[in-house]
This record gives sequence, structure tokens and C-alpha cells, in this order.
Amino acid sequence: MEERKPLVSVIVPVYNVYPYLRDCVQSVQAQSYQNWELLLVDDGSTDGSGELCDELAVEDGRIRVFHKPNGGQSDARNVGLKQTQGKYFYLLDSDDLIRSTALAQFVEHCEADGADAALTPLEMFSTEQPEGRTENSHQIPELLNREETMRRMLLHQGIGHGAGGVFFRREVWGDLQFPVGILYEDYAVMYRAIARCAKVEVFPEPMYDYRIHTGSTMEERHCREESGHSGCGRRRDPLYCGNGPCAESRSGIPAAGYIPEDTERHSGWRFCQLSGGSGTDLPLCAGTPGACPAALGQKSRPDQGGNTSDQQAAVLCRLWAGRMEK
Repeated sequence: MEERKPLVSVIVPVYNVYPYLRDCVQSVQAQSYQNWELLLVDDGSTDGSGELCDELAVEDGRIRVFHKPNGGQSDARNVGLKQTQGKYFYLLDSDDLIRSTALAQFVEHCEADGADAALTPLEMFSTEQPEGRTENSHQIPELLNREETMRRMLLHQGIGHGAGGVFFRREVWGDLQFPVGILYEDYAVMYRAIARCAKVEVFPEPMYDYRIHTGSTMEERHCREESGHSGCGRRRDPLYCGNGPCAESRSGIPAAGYIPEDTERHSGWRFCQLSGGSGTDLPLCAGTPGACPAALGQKSRPDQGGNTSDQQAAVLCRLWAGRMEK
């Protein structure tokens, strides 16, 4: 008897995306891998998106809908994480698309290699539908340990910091939550999540289509205004924004982290929120190791993966110090 394939929970936070929501859902329904559930978390939409969620759920029994007052993208993702039933989960933004073989490839390789997460590049598009894209249904991912994955994230070597498009083993993610009320929330979580992984599959080609709304610019999508729905970790990278470090958004919402724009000549960098979403800055300076909590001997409560924030900080300090020595 053939073993049942593991369930994948696809989490989609929804806020005022009526023109794009059905396309997003259809990209999930078109997956060659069909053992999935789709969690649509309506975050207080006012444009009919919430009602459309309900219609889509009636059409497909694998779709579950959760309505909540507006609390921002992080809050909506957290609601979805609490409701997952799958062995794995996938984060998808409601105006973006997932390519048809993505879930099949993620499950296949994670199951075969015992990997805890899968990461893939994204490809941007600004038309109603992506044009001229190709899809490689037989990619050969690179299997990395946590340290190498974090190093490449830190240095932007083919791995981003954004949470949209990430695939994780649910038990490894554990009790991690996205901090509510800040921008660049991805930065506050992704390093901590990767720190819990023993092995990570990194795919070389895009399997996530990232929509740039017609008539908008990258900077206009930098922050989705007061709703808190931002893809700031991807839409305008706070590591290398054109006007220097983006410590906070135009709306005044605090950012989760930044690195000085001219990183090649800086001996140190700052990463906020790494200590569990406390809102305090955590200086990590290779040139001044006394600023590192690990060097100071500070202790903190370990997360579910057994990693304290000072241990995680020490890993990043060592990675950055190694980069500066080259």
C-alpha cells in the first residue's frame, strides 16, 4: 500500500487584494502536488477580499478561511501558523503566485534528504500574468547546513531574507512568531528559523512569482501603509536601500533590522529584534566584539531549538567577521 504523501499547509494573509486573490489561489490549485490545505487569513479587508475568500472555500473544500480584525501581515501569518495541520507549511503572499511544480519539488527533496526547509529565488512581474517564464520541474537543489545558509543570507548570495515563498517543516519552526507592529518583520524571524534547521534545500531557479502592481513602483510597495502588510524584507531591501539604512518606514513603524548601506567598509552591523522581538537593538560588531552579547557573557532564554539569542548572535558575528577578514 502506497504511503500517503505529507500534507502541506499553504498560508496566505489577505488584505485588500481582491483583483489578485483568485489568481493566487488558482496557482495553488494548479499544483502537481495535490495533498495541500490552503489557509486564507482575512485581515480585516474592506474591498470584498474577505467575501471572496468565503466563495473560494465553498468551491474547494481544501480551503479554510479565518476572518480577523486588521492587525497586519505578521499577525495574519501567526494566525495561519496556529491553524496548520500539515507536516510542512508554505508562506505565500496573496498577490503573488507559486509555480505548478514547486510543492512537489519541495516535498520530494526534503523527504529524501531529511531537510527542514526549502528556499527558492523569486521572479518579479508587473503584468496581469507572468509572461515568457519557464519552469524547470527537475531542479537539483543545493543541500546546505544552517551556518552556510545563514552566511549566504547575510551576504545576499542567492538567498534572501523574505518570508514569502519559504517552505518549512512545521515541527522545526515550532513556536516562532512574526513580531507584530514592525516592518521588515521577516528579518526578525528568518535567521532564528534557519538556526533551528539541520539542513536546508536551496533551489537555483525561481518557483515564486512576485507581483509588482501595475502603476506602482518598488518604493510605493515598500510599505503597504498603515495596514502593516509589507513585504519590506523583499520589496525594498533595508540592507541596501538607496537612501542609506532604512531604520524605519515613512509611516514611522519601527523596522526589524538594517545593515549600513556600504557594508564592504563597515566593521560592524546592527540587527534588531533578533533577541525574540523585544524591540531592542542588538549590536553585532566584528570590529568591536565587546558589543556582542555572547562576548559579554549575557544569557537569554533558549528557544524551542535550544538556541539562545546570544548564541545566534555569536554565529552571525563569526560569519560577518569571516567576511571582513577576506
